[in-house]
Amino acid sequence: MSTPAAIETARLVLRPFGAADGLDVQRIAGDERVAREISLIPHPYPDGAAQAWIATHESSEAAGRTFVRAITCKDTGALLGCIELARTGFLHSAELGYWLGVDHWGQGIVTEAAEAFVAWAFKNTSFERVQSRHATSNPASGRILQKIGMRREGIARGSVPVEGKLTDAVLYGLLHDDAAVDPPQDLRLDVLPVVYDGVQLRIVTPDDVQNFLRLLRSPGVYEGLASVPRSPDLEFAKTRINQVCENIATGNGLQLIGQSEGEAVGTIGVYINWKHRHGGLGYHLDAPARGKGIASRMLQGLLDHCFDQIGLHRIWAETFVDNEPSRRLLERNGFSFEGVKRQAYLKEDRYLDTDMWAMVATAPRPWKEQTS
Repeated sequence: MSTPAAIETARLVLRPFGAADGLDVQRIAGDERVAREISLIPHPYPDGAAQAWIATHESSEAAGRTFVRAITCKDTGALLGCIELARTGFLHSAELGYWLGVDHWGQGIVTEAAEAFVAWAFKNTSFERVQSRHATSNPASGRILQKIGMRREGIARGSVPVEGKLTDAVLYGLLHDDAAVDPPQDLRLDVLPVVYDGVQLRIVTPDDVQNFLRLLRSPGVYEGLASVPRSPDLEFAKTRINQVCENIATGNGLQLIGQSEGEAVGTIGVYINWKHRHGGLGYHLDAPARGKGIASRMLQGLLDHCFDQIGLHRIWAETFVDNEPSRRLLERNGFSFEGVKRQAYLKEDRYLDTDMWAMVATAPRPWKEQTS
């Protein structure tokens, strides 16, 4: 029986596990923060279970059922995590799974490993499709799948157990030729958070649900947004933030929390059309933070990120025609008025007109002129 191949990347070596890795596997995968996201990892991790698991790898790969590699540091040889492709019920299809030690989260390691491992599998196995999924509560995994070129294919309701409860999962798939045709889009989350004149902009996470609820309930938010009920409750906030995090995970949108003096004071984001490289703007600000220039700094930070980091060409916005504060905000930050969309939204049994605004990447940015 031949030894399974090792795969090298810029920083990593993906090699077969050996019996000597057992204690490291038990220590790393047995961390509650790792185990709680992966239903197949026992917690607490029993003695001897890792060695028994490793002993199955060689024969399983020889039979074409499961391909497992240890993610290790190229420089030190240290074990960082695991990546696996397991054949589904179809010979041509495999499910991608992975785990990583918490000390190495947020460093792009799984993305680097997954990209190399999937490319190797397409070249060296009979797999024509690789699929994966993540719980809706774990959008970070979605960002990894999106970065390696996977396409979001749907939601499997109640399909994965998380902390003893069945939760929904987002499904992704990648065909052999997809990556060359449809490259992943990069939101450049690695350069966030940023600070604009005392206002920090950071990525929204599921932990922000209470912030979302408070901001959605702030006076004037209901009147300015078409999609918010008059009295949003916790379930509405959870649904909204899950949608936002899914958009971030799939690269379809970016939503940021604005913080001033350590407190969340607003949100701002764009829903992105990559084909035409434009984004639809949305924002809201807590009432006590209004009139202090905070909304402008949030908008400037988002626009700089979208134009300079992501490479979008056009950002558009719609405001109700009587929303004077939004009109002033957009005008003073370089947006151009483009007309009125008649009876665009139904709110409280009334059709309301909206003003249309837009800014393109080549337009002057007043805040940069003021500081040059």
